[in-house]
Amino acid sequence: MRWLPIVLLLTACSGSGIDTPETDTDTDTDTDTDTDSDADTDADTDTDTSPVYDGGIGTFTDSVQGRSYTLYVPPTYDSSTPAPLVVGFHGAGDSGSNFWQIVNFVGYPAAADVQGALLLVPNTTSPFSDWANWSGNPNNDFAAMEGEMDQILLLVDDIGQHWNLDPDQLHAFGFSNGGLFLGVAGFANADRFATLSVVSYGWGGFYIVPPSRNLPVQFAIGSDDGFASNVLSTESFLDGQGHETRLITAPGVGHSFSGVSGTAAPSDLLQWMLSRPL
Repeated sequence: MRWLPIVLLLTACSGSGIDTPETDTDTDTDTDTDTDSDADTDADTDTDTSPVYDGGIGTFTDSVQGRSYTLYVPPTYDSSTPAPLVVGFHGAGDSGSNFWQIVNFVGYPAAADVQGALLLVPNTTSPFSDWANWSGNPNNDFAAMEGEMDQILLLVDDIGQHWNLDPDQLHAFGFSNGGLFLGVAGFANADRFATLSVVSYGWGGFYIVPPSRNLPVQFAIGSDDGFASNVLSTESFLDGQGHETRLITAPGVGHSFSGVSGTAAPSDLLQWMLSRPL
C-alpha cells in the first residue's frame, strides 16, 4: 500500500527537493549563520565541559560505530528524577556537529535548562558522503531510513544507561531532510517517540509510513519556504486522521532553521513536546 506515497514523495521533492543543497534562502536581516549546509561553522571545536561522561552535566561529544553526536545535559538535571530526552536531526548536506552549533545559537540548550531536558544531536552515517542525507535518501529507501533510526534508538538506550531518562518523554525534531526522516522513521517508531516536530518540511497529504498510534506532531515553516504548501497538506491530513497537530508559520522566512526559530521559539516548542508524554 506504499506505492502511491512513494510516487507522491518523489514528486513533492523534485525542484526544491531533498537532494539539492538545503541552503538558507530567506532574506531576513537576522545575523544567523544558519544554512542547512552552512558555510561550515563546524570546526569540531565541541569539547566536553564536564570530565564525567557517566551521569555528568555539560556538553559531550562522542562517537559510536562511526556515528558522531553531541549530547547536552543541562545543569538542572537531577539523577534522582527521570529526565526527558529530545533528539534533533539535521538537514541534507549538513552535519550533526554543525547543526548543534545552530541549535545552540537559536537557544535550544537554554530552553532545555528550564525544562530539565537532555538534547541529543546525532550525525547521519549515510553512505551519501558527497551530500549527506539521512540513510535511504535520495532514493526513498524506507527500510534504510528505519534501520538508521534503529541505530539511533540503540544510542538513546545506551545514554539511558548513564543518565536517568524518562521513557515516556522521548521527543524528536528534524529540519528539512531531517523532517522527512521523521516522516518515515519517526512515524515507524510511534511507540517510542512521544511527539515529533517537523521544521521546514512537509510531504503532502498522506502517510509515508502509517504509525501505530496517532502521535502528536507540530510543524514550523517559513511563509516563503518552497515546502510551505506541502506542510499545509501534511498538517491537514494528519489532523483529519485524528492526530493532535500544531502549525506555526514564520512570516517572511524562507528555508531557514534559525529564521523559523525566531517565531517558533525553542522554549515554546519544547514546552509543547514535554506536555505530551507517551
